[in-house]
Amino acid sequence: VTTTLTRIIVKIVTDFTCLVQLRHPQEVGGVSWLSGLFFAMVSLPVAIMINERMENNKVAISLALKVVWILIPTLLLSLVVFFITIEKNYRVTFYSRQTGKGMKQELFKNGKDDATRAVIFNVTRHYWVGIENDMKRWVQQNWKKWEKKKPEWFTDNLKARIPVEWIPTAESRKRESERRLNIRRPSLLDSLSGDRNRVVPIP
Repeated sequence: VTTTLTRIIVKIVTDFTCLVQLRHPQEVGGVSWLSGLFFAMVSLPVAIMINERMENNKVAISLALKVVWILIPTLLLSLVVFFITIEKNYRVTFYSRQTGKGMKQELFKNGKDDATRAVIFNVTRHYWVGIENDMKRWVQQNWKKWEKKKPEWFTDNLKARIPVEWIPTAESRKRESERRLNIRRPSLLDSLSGDRNRVVPIP
């Protein structure tokens, strides 16, 4: 429910503001952002014309039309200048159909280093679908190296998100399983302790 509500709010904000940051694949995406922008430009004069048929306030309608016919060409000119001046690599992001899932999978496939590729473990498992075998193979090939060198990104939290069955050796799987069990155990003991840890206000 929260995710759905967030998506709706982001879409409304995008439609009313056209913030370029919201073209990100994790938000509305390039195609949706661009189509929303053009829909907003087309809908303005249409809405004014519909209002003109329903009301007789000709002065207000005339003023609204004048403003629209000034704003739309100005906006289009600004967009043209903007697209000409930005770096070429960014232009595709305004009409890209890439989704958040596709972006994270591409980041894993084309990542230049392990730290970049490991970002995939910090997102929902729904994003793993289609590349799970590649991820498993990558973990099996590098787990020993990570345990030995202990890179900064190889944190306990990240290790806990890697399926135990992907770990290459029985010894490593056992050690990691015990580590995760020891992390959970204090939480269970805390919950069983009940009121012992409750903060009591001073009377």
